[in-house]
Amino acid sequence: MPENPTVEGGHHSFAIRTWRQYFDELVLPVYEDYKKDPASSRHAILSAMTVYHFREWLWKQRFQDNAGEQREVFNSSFKGQREFIEHVGNECPHLRILGDICNGSKHFGSKPRNKSKAPKMADTKRQGGISTVGAAYASAFYLGAHVMPYLCVTLDDRSTVRFEEALDAMIEYWRKIRAK
Repeated sequence: MPENPTVEGGHHSFAIRTWRQYFDELVLPVYEDYKKDPASSRHAILSAMTVYHFREWLWKQRFQDNAGEQREVFNSSFKGQREFIEHVGNECPHLRILGDICNGSKHFGSKPRNKSKAPKMADTKRQGGISTVGAAYASAFYLGAHVMPYLCVTLDDRSTVRFEEALDAMIEYWRKIRAK
């Protein structure tokens, strides 16, 4: 897991200068904040932003000039960042969902730029939970009920993904890459 000593990063990121620092000091704490309040749009958007942009830090500082490291970690090498990001998106399609949320929150009203054949994000919304009285009934008689409000992503094929599932999958993916 060598750092690329020729790539200076984070000049505009205060004391966060490496991909490891970005992951450990920004991605994980923001993710932990989200997990404490999974119906929070603020925590969800901030998590999407940090998790999505981690790919750039990782590419620039770990993989950009290191084909051997690329092959060791991914069993593949990449001609550039675009090919690397496409590979990550194919291995963990949730990257595209987080990217759509990230870009949609930055560029008000923009359409997702996902050019792949994978389903594109069509909408997001906060789903209501069951009231406290209803929750007790639901937990006793209906195990599939969502007791707490949650954030839902609707894809253009009309399927839905809970934001928390997409975020958890991407965090797990990055943790595995970080550990290699």
